[in-house]
Amino acid sequence: MTDPTPAASAAATPPAQTIPPAPAAPTAPPAAAPPAAGPAGGNPAELSARLAAVTAELTEARSAASRTSELESTTEALRRQVAEAEGALTRMTAARAAGLPDQLADRLRGGTPEEMAADAAALAALLGGTTPTGPASAAPSGTPPGRPVETLRPAASTGTPPTEDTPEAITRLLFGGK
Repeated sequence: MTDPTPAASAAATPPAQTIPPAPAAPTAPPAAAPPAAGPAGGNPAELSARLAAVTAELTEARSAASRTSELESTTEALRRQVAEAEGALTRMTAARAAGLPDQLADRLRGGTPEEMAADAAALAALLGGTTPTGPASAAPSGTPPGRPVETLRPAASTGTPPTEDTPEAITRLLFGGK
């Protein structure tokens, strides 16, 4: 009697041949992966709108930076002009206080009003105490130096007393009547 045991049956059955697996069907390249979910939610239309908004913000920021740069350069130019005008005013004030003509104000040196006043006084002493020429030199006492003085004179006078200016008087003058 034979007892069918697994070892006995394995010996009785010839070994099975290994069959290679069937070749796999060619696969198509993977389809485009869906867009990753981002801050706009992953929808292409939303992403495109967000890109347009960010681009507009960038353009606006660049424009603002350019305008800021222009304003800074304009401000700097205006500050230089103000400094030049203040310097000219200080020189003119120092020159007039020292009795110098206005034409010599640009020749004064100094960084402060006190230095310019000292330079103006030294220049006035060097020039021998200049006095303005023309009508201002005949200024009455009490008039600051360098100030204009009115020199009015009457119109040409004939030395004859004024005449009447009635129509009869004018007729007499024109036609020689009394």
